[in-house]
Amino acid sequence: MGAHHTFDAIIVAGGRGSRLGGIDKPALRTEGKTLLAHAIAAVGGARRVSVVRATDDVPVDGRITRTVELPPRSGPASAIAAGLADLGPVERGAAPLVAVLAADLAHSGDAFAALQRHPVPPAADGLLAVDPEGRDQPLLAIYRTAALTEAVGARPTDGLGVSATIAGLVLERIPLDQRLCADVDDEADARAAGILLPRDPARSLEEWVADLATELGAPELADLDLATVLDLARDAAHSVARPAAPLTTFLVGYAAARGGGSPDEIRRLAALASRRAQEWTR
Repeated sequence: MGAHHTFDAIIVAGGRGSRLGGIDKPALRTEGKTLLAHAIAAVGGARRVSVVRATDDVPVDGRITRTVELPPRSGPASAIAAGLADLGPVERGAAPLVAVLAADLAHSGDAFAALQRHPVPPAADGLLAVDPEGRDQPLLAIYRTAALTEAVGARPTDGLGVSATIAGLVLERIPLDQRLCADVDDEADARAAGILLPRDPARSLEEWVADLATELGAPELADLDLATVLDLARDAAHSVARPAAPLTTFLVGYAAARGGGSPDEIRRLAALASRRAQEWTR
């Protein structure tokens, strides 16, 4: 495209993250910034940027705006349509070229920079990244604004894939390596990109107990009934004093170990200690 060309940008920042348990992928962090922030920085040369996102964590200013696809979460084709509507048509001031970038790319800055080094041929409707296996990446692309607007307006976008939406465009395909095309769809993608996923608190506790039990040479405690112990700690903290929580659970654990340490023994002594704690203030 060349740095001398004026372009706008659409950041597609929706998606359910279903393979990541519903995690908001653009909000994941790497290198101290969210993926969304990396995507916005990647198109730093854009005259205007429309971020299609339902949440209000977009740094809106005179250059960056936020919009939402209709209906919400109806797919990336609808998001592109919303972004184009937000930017407006070329005859009303929109740039002749528009970059479209997914906010869940693992390396959006490097990816867009690699694509941007290529000029848009005069007879083409834009540039389209292609991964090493030959798959088109329509959310890593630069389109002629008028051509993309016509393609989007030619058919309803609700539920339609982006590839079908742009099928009639003449696009110059630019091969990029897998690292540049990689997005964050699942835990393996996140690990490969060095992204730490937010952990479910209950699952984290279970993993911590299992790990510590093994480290302490008591792997049989990996299946400890956490609810029983946590309820005991709560009763001790509320009825006696906060420091009573760790002390009480320690005492119950020690006493249970002297009695054989079976799950039934732990539950019995925990119930006894909980009753004693609830009676303490009385």
